[in-house]
Formats: sequence, C-alpha cells, structure tokens
Amino acid sequence: MKKFIFIAALFICIGCMPTYQVVRHNMPKFEIIDLATYDIGQIQGKNVGEAMLIIVDATAIIYDGYKAVKSYQPPDYVGITGMVTKFPPINEGSDWTLYGTIDSGDLIYASDTFPEQNCIVSNATNDFYGITGCNYFYVLAWPKKISGLLKPSGKITKYKEGSFKQELVYNGKSKDTIKVQYREYKDNFARPAFFHELTYDLTESKEIGFRGMIIEVLEATNSKIKFIVKSKMN
Repeated sequence: MKKFIFIAALFICIGCMPTYQVVRHNMPKFEIIDLATYDIGQIQGKNVGEAMLIIVDATAIIYDGYKAVKSYQPPDYVGITGMVTKFPPINEGSDWTLYGTIDSGDLIYASDTFPEQNCIVSNATNDFYGITGCNYFYVLAWPKKISGLLKPSGKITKYKEGSFKQELVYNGKSKDTIKVQYREYKDNFARPAFFHELTYDLTESKEIGFRGMIIEVLEATNSKIKFIVKSKMN
C-alpha cells in the first residue's frame, strides 16, 4: 500500500478526478499456433496471387482490434516535483488493441501511437475516462468522460520472436511453365525474411517438388491452379 501511495502522489492533474488504485490487470496470454492450410490427398484450388498453402509454427497474442472514431487530447499531468507529463493526441483513425481488463471489469486499450506501457480506459458503456499504466497500478482520470472514442475493427495477431511462417504462392502460367514463389516469414511476419522464385515445366511432370513436398498439378491456367498435396514440406 505504501508503494501505491508513493506512485499515486507523483501525479496531479489540474481539474481531474483523483488517481485511484487498480488491483491488477488481466491481459491476453500467448497462444501456440500450429497451422497448415492443406490436407494430404485433398483437391484444392487457388487463384493467381493467392497462397497455395500456408504453414505456421508460432507463438502469438490475438487481440481484439479497435479504431479511434474521433480525436481527443488527453490533459497534461503535473507531478509533485513540478515535472509535466504530456501525452500525444488520440487521433481519429488510429489503431488500438484491447490490452486487457482491470478488477472493476473496465477495459484498457493500447496503441503503437501512444507512449509505451500507457493504456486508455473505458467502462462497460464505452465511456473513456483516463490513462493507466498498461502493467501498473494507477489510473489518471480525465476531467470528463469521452463516449464512443473507439469502435471494433477486427482481430489483430502479434507474434512472438522466433515465430515462423512458410507460404507457396501461385504466380501464373506461361505456355507449359508455372511460376510459384516460396516465402518465409519470421518473428512479426511484417515482410518476407526470405523468398525464392520457382518455375516448373509441366510437360516434364505434373508433379512439382520443393523441400520434400510433392504437389500434383491437376489444372493450371494464368488465373488459377488446382492441385493435390501428396507429402509434407521438410
């Protein structure tokens, strides 16, 4: 309790409600994702530019995504030493994730556009009322509640370092030759860490291979491909 009193005393917001204690935050936990988007022996079809198959070996947190539908400038906070803490504006269109809940059941949201380890807080009726440390024990309340500041925008997946994804992407056909691109993604999957362009002459064989995976091509045009995966990739 003494530790909390000291933390709370560091912040004063002129015109704001008092700072109060949050007992704990309940945050999403990492999940293991072991995914392959194909079944051995099953016929599949894809359009040009689409991934024929995806293989994922990853650890990730899956958040509910939100988008700001209005702008708001959080007030400054002045510490007992006189030091002013300024927060950037919450801009309309900025992206947020549901980071967790606090003991009261209220929700906390984080954004890459906001200072690290700082979240904003809303109650059950979607009224946003202050800033909290995402992993700490205080809330700095705003002078008034801001209703409907964020709206849902879908799921957001954040991958842990060491996560790995592989793709084979169909890139069309020229005469009897099909083009396939192999891609590898690591860590946050933001962009390929490695890719390799592959070409296969279907007059030589209807079966194509890469890293131990055998794929039988049933039909291929410049717009789509139909195939069967016969063995896994090494």
